[in-house]
Amino acid sequence: MFKRRLTRWPAAFGVGAACAYLFNMAVLRPIYLNDITEMGLVDKYFFLDLNADLMKEDLANFGFKIDAKHFDLEKTEERLS
Repeated sequence: MFKRRLTRWPAAFGVGAACAYLFNMAVLRPIYLNDITEMGLVDKYFFLDLNADLMKEDLANFGFKIDAKHFDLEKTEERLS
């Protein structure tokens, strides 16, 4: 009986995890991708954008005020080159 329990639990968890993964890939992922495409947010979610001004604007839209030092990309590129 103990051996049967040791094989049932991992098998049940494995099958459950596989079913959850397949459901996410087949049903939920296409819904999510369609939603962000309709909202025009594909570039924002799938590409790295570390522009501090854009982040500051996004946070301001949500009601967060950030007092941060301004970062000038052109001056930084000149300093690096």
